[in-house]
Amino acid sequence: MEINVNGRPLTAVADLSLQQLLQQQGVNGKAIAVAINDDVVHREQWPTLTLQPGDRVTLVTVVAGG
Repeated sequence: MEINVNGRPLTAVADLSLQQLLQQQGVNGKAIAVAINDDVVHREQWPTLTLQPGDRVTLVTVVAGG
């Protein structure tokens, strides 16, 4: 299936969970926020949320600074 991750097309296997996608992308889940189709996804939903064809996944890294 085709999805979009931060504006880039990505071919993914069917029944891919958000948690699996993050692992495949090497994303550290501790300092990140995730939205799918512009809706924020809470961390506890990541393992059970199954991505759908055409989903737009936005990953935002939290950066501390001053």
